[in-house]
Amino acid sequence: MYGETSHPDLPTFTLRARCVGTQCTLTEPQSGYSDTIYLSDLEIEHGPTQPLGSQYGVTAMSLKTRDMDGDYTSLGAWMNHSAFTVQTERFVLDGTTFGARYGLAGGDLTGSPPQGSATWLGIMTGTPATGSGRGDRLLGTAALNLDLSHGLLLDVGFSGIKNIDRGEAHTTETVIFVDVPISGRGTFEAGLSGNRIQGGFYGPGHVEAAGVFEQSNIVGAFGAKRQ
Repeated sequence: MYGETSHPDLPTFTLRARCVGTQCTLTEPQSGYSDTIYLSDLEIEHGPTQPLGSQYGVTAMSLKTRDMDGDYTSLGAWMNHSAFTVQTERFVLDGTTFGARYGLAGGDLTGSPPQGSATWLGIMTGTPATGSGRGDRLLGTAALNLDLSHGLLLDVGFSGIKNIDRGEAHTTETVIFVDVPISGRGTFEAGLSGNRIQGGFYGPGHVEAAGVFEQSNIVGAFGAKRQ
């Protein structure tokens, strides 16, 4: 999670998330501040959605909502066994304005690694983590490839990344992660803060893949279906 506030003691902040099951612990590395949130605490906002096109059976949807405290934007997709989104928030709490951007992904994990080589194709969503373009909506193609002849390692690429709010190609059009290890539970994770990916396979037969990532000042999420 990347953010900023109007308070002079906390102009910007980065929270690192560690999620297990239905709970996530957020930690601010400088101060050591930590907070745990639960899936049951999250509210699903309902409102008019804007379809932004489909690729490989995954349809990207954008939802903008507003209440008395702030503005919220979601860019992602619901699939059959999983979901993913990039959230952008701006709200006021006790007189202080907060802005934040983060990716979310989850669903019904398959619980085991894939048994054969395969490709998953779908959509990535994102936003610039920092800078003047933060909050702009980014959209691209997601491709995950597993070739078991090279081991239980996943190659992930996001390409054709466009800034749909500015109507032009994003400054970084391609993001690649190579040799991401897959665990015995069918999850995958690699990298460190600022350049990392985390996700898993969902549904029977590993029919879907979804996750979150950050690289090249993009914080994003993705979902794809087995081809």
